[in-house]
Amino acid sequence: MEDKDLDATIARAEAFAAAGDFEASRTLFTRVTVDFPDVAKASKGLGVAENKLGAPEEAERHLLRALELDSSDADAWSSLGGVHFAAGRSHEALACYEHALAVGDPGDTFPLVNLLATAAVLGDEAALEEALHSLPDGMRRCVAQIAEGVNVPWCYYDLGTILFFEGRQTESEQHIRAAVERSAPWQVAAARFTFERLAETKRFGGRARAVLAGLAP
Repeated sequence: MEDKDLDATIARAEAFAAAGDFEASRTLFTRVTVDFPDVAKASKGLGVAENKLGAPEEAERHLLRALELDSSDADAWSSLGGVHFAAGRSHEALACYEHALAVGDPGDTFPLVNLLATAAVLGDEAALEEALHSLPDGMRRCVAQIAEGVNVPWCYYDLGTILFFEGRQTESEQHIRAAVERSAPWQVAAARFTFERLAETKRFGGRARAVLAGLAP
């Protein structure tokens, strides 16, 4: 691959990932990482694709490489947190989400919402309370994204989750139903996994099970 093809190839790989075609995304990102091993964005994209394709060890390896190349990438930290969370390594996941918020935007809902869920699963009240302070910024971002029609369906899921942690159950379930209506099956499954973990907690279990009713496969 030549330099002139790099940006276009990465854009195609990202488009495949956004459409849920992680096989095609992995193929393109692999090609980029072979030809351009120092491109952090390609290693991150490959890590995300590997995770979605059920290869968490490969995902972790590529995400760590991405962070070695660019430790300021909050999205890569959040993606690595997702790998840890799915593997049951909640303490490691929490540290990744905290790092993502520290190096990025405190109102970024990708790490913020996942930090809330992870802290709740761990029963880490201090981390949970700290994250709650950022909810207004996260909520404003979600509302703006919904109005603009960007980051769909995640803006609906994120807003629904924020409302969940604010105790606004009816509104939470409404937005999560709206998210499901705009989702591919893999996106619903990702959201369902988080609430399945929350359903195991004493504090949030009952309300999480109510949300899961709207996320049934």
